[in-house]
Amino acid sequence: VLHYIEQLCIKALNVGKPNRLGLDDIYYLIRRDQKKYARVKELLSMSEELKKARKAFDDAKNID
Repeated sequence: VLHYIEQLCIKALNVGKPNRLGLDDIYYLIRRDQKKYARVKELLSMSEELKKARKAFDDAKNID
């Protein structure tokens, strides 16, 4: 798994802006593999939801 991620990141660095790794570059590389693409979208969406929930919780905690 680590080898796959390392190779994917190296390829993504060559695709996009020099010396800059972006999500769009990862999307571009996995766009043909529907399972991986859907999973990445799902995990990023879940991550955003968790960030929002943590922020709301911290904001509510600071009010008390």
